[in-house]
Amino acid sequence: MLTTKDLATIHAIADRAAALMVDLGVAKRENAKHVKTITACELAIVHGEIVELRLSELLAADDANFAHDIGGIHRHLAAGQAKLRDCFLPRFAKV
Repeated sequence: MLTTKDLATIHAIADRAAALMVDLGVAKRENAKHVKTITACELAIVHGEIVELRLSELLAADDANFAHDIGGIHRHLAAGQAKLRDCFLPRFAKV
């Protein structure tokens, strides 16, 4: 179950992810809101249904580790299913 604190941190992570993607040229500025929404939804699914994440640590991570987890979750989250494909495990998973 996601707490209010979890959701606030997830939204902060999504904001950072969208800004990083725009800065790196991976996403266009006009698509940033869409990127934030997708990222927040994916993080909520992973954290709430697949594997608990160390959200505060993910938010504070350096860009390389942050991008690894955000990109990996996006790439490996199975559509319509609450599972990560190809044995992907985020670096900031609580294990």
